Amino acid sequence: MQDKLLLLDVNWGYLIFYKSNVENLKTQVQRLEETKDRVQRDVDAAKRNGQEIHTDVQSSLSKVNELIEGASKLYGDEGRATMGCYSTGSCPNVLSRHQILEKLKDATIQTIGVWGFGGVGKTTLAKQVAKEVEASKMFRSVVMVTVSANQDVRRIQGQIAGALGLRFDEETEVGRSNRLWQT
Repeated sequence: MQDKLLLLDVNWGYLIFYKSNVENLKTQVQRLEETKDRVQRDVDAAKRNGQEIHTDVQSSLSKVNELIEGASKLYGDEGRATMGCYSTGSCPNVLSRHQILEKLKDATIQTIGVWGFGGVGKTTLAKQVAKEVEASKMFRSVVMVTVSANQDVRRIQGQIAGALGLRFDEETEVGRSNRLWQT
């Protein structure tokens, strides 16, 4: 079994502009749908008149449908959480809880970060993911610790150890950290 780390952090830009970005996306998708509908009507009329429809036109209409569907997921039920995954420096766009669960199965991803202002649902999202991971028996243990702006490393280490049923003999934070990673 692999070890994974779920981080809670803060990224202001996503949330400061989140609502306007989503509204802008909706507007652009609506414009794209209108253009697609107009082109589709022209294609249908051309077909009725016996004209040949070029392959690139049909291909473009298919790609537009995929874009519209993908964008709708970002601002629909699946895209309500602002998430990012870190693996060798990369950070994908907005992810849903379902996508996080898929990323947890990926051996190349070591850390998954959740960030945002207080009250936007980071802890709730992490609890939902932890509950599903625990139920699926994906990992031998699941530990949930909320980390606030005022980080007390010893307290956090103690909470993790307690959840794993460990007692520390180590006195230093580094020693305690090493013990947790060996578990």
